[in-house]
Amino acid sequence: MVYSKAVRKAESASAKDNGNRYYVMPSTVRGKVIIFDRSQFRILKRKHYIKESMKMQDCVKNCFYHTRDKAGNAMHPLLVEKGRKRFLQWSLYRKEEK
Repeated sequence: MVYSKAVRKAESASAKDNGNRYYVMPSTVRGKVIIFDRSQFRILKRKHYIKESMKMQDCVKNCFYHTRDKAGNAMHPLLVEKGRKRFLQWSLYRKEEK
């Protein structure tokens, strides 16, 4: 999945869900990108799409992108750029693995 497409999916999911914050992160399974909100977090941990040791604070730190929350707090533009670079590094690494 392309970074911009993942961001658009997260933004549209957030808009449909009353402005809940959605996260774009790599999955530990199959090398895919997952888009989820806080309510889906435990389910994803249980299914091992996310490491069991991970907490929500880690999601905020390690995600490629997250949407605004209900209070309107968004990612800082420098963090958005950093997340885009991490996404590109991750996708290149994933291609080398294949």
